[in-house]
Amino acid sequence: MGFSLIFALMYIQKKDIETAGASFRDFNHLLQLNHNNINSVKLLGFSWVSYAMSPDEKALTYIFREENQELLVVQEGVVETGQWEILPLSNSLLINNGKQGVLLNVMFFGNTALVLKKENMEEYLILLKRSKENLHEKSFPKLTLSLIDDYNRTQKQFDNISLDATDPALEFEDIAEFHEYRLFPYVATLGSIVLLLTVLIILIRQFWWVAD
Repeated sequence: MGFSLIFALMYIQKKDIETAGASFRDFNHLLQLNHNNINSVKLLGFSWVSYAMSPDEKALTYIFREENQELLVVQEGVVETGQWEILPLSNSLLINNGKQGVLLNVMFFGNTALVLKKENMEEYLILLKRSKENLHEKSFPKLTLSLIDDYNRTQKQFDNISLDATDPALEFEDIAEFHEYRLFPYVATLGSIVLLLTVLIILIRQFWWVAD
């Protein structure tokens, strides 16, 4: 294939967002939610449809596969394969076709959307998880508000979760989500303190036994 689908990225320019007025403020608010850690469980295997401002642009579908970190890019049934890699220290996603790569900064990752920004450029790539809601068909203002509402609903669910270990409402899936919502570091710190105290108690008891 002469033209690479991998790099046929449907970027949304900052100037195009600015012309939408209030939508630009909502979009900036979305990016400021500090919600940009990729959860591989929510990423892998799903069909992610690229969002375009113009309905005339042909959508691309991205499928991130766990095996060999293979990336499938589909347009009108035609499939091209590439590679993908998460760079956690730079909070970026690298995609390539085997010859050339593109570095995309992760700006937002939610239940239904992945917002990426091209490195050192004011160009955004919005990928929407394929669903019955057909988010990719919504206008940009409605899409942005929908993503913010989804984030707020998810946050409220965590506000209602008790941290009591005996609480049956606290399931494994909820614990896994703590990392994504940046609650995990606090839980991990508490666990480290408890572990340290346990070790100190064991050492003190051993010291007493030796002294006796």
